[in-house]
Amino acid sequence: MKCRWSHCKHGGEVSKEEAVHVGNMYYHKDCFQEKSNIDQIIELYKTRVDPDPIIPALRKVINDLIFKKGFDSGYVLYALQYCMDNGWNLRYPAGMYYVVKNDSAKAAWDNKKRIASKKEFQREQADILNDKPTGMLDLEVDSFTPTNKPRSGTNRFSSILR
Repeated sequence: MKCRWSHCKHGGEVSKEEAVHVGNMYYHKDCFQEKSNIDQIIELYKTRVDPDPIIPALRKVINDLIFKKGFDSGYVLYALQYCMDNGWNLRYPAGMYYVVKNDSAKAAWDNKKRIASKKEFQREQADILNDKPTGMLDLEVDSFTPTNKPRSGTNRFSSILR
């Protein structure tokens, strides 16, 4: 099958098993994700910035950011959402160049990616622990429950108030 995304990075051919089928078109998973991110960017711009933008100018800026400047489409979407949520003024499509280059948006994106990768790692570790080989011994581990009792001979906060 042929991937219908005009900016396909895989050479255009996609197997039917791994393809995302939309209508009568087939896409690679990441090609479809990129296409849907761009559609979401346009929709977000139309709903939050300008209800009647000049679509060719908006698409030119988005395509330039993603395909020429090399920004991830997910990051461009996140940066635009971050801009809207923090009350930044964006009045024209070319202002998106400044939005994606903003240091606070980059830091927030890096933080989001770090948290997502940490959750992914924890999920993988949980899967590994759940799929133990049959030869491993299951050992019972006593759970440790901490007590809130003070150690003897220590000063507590209440002693300050006396």
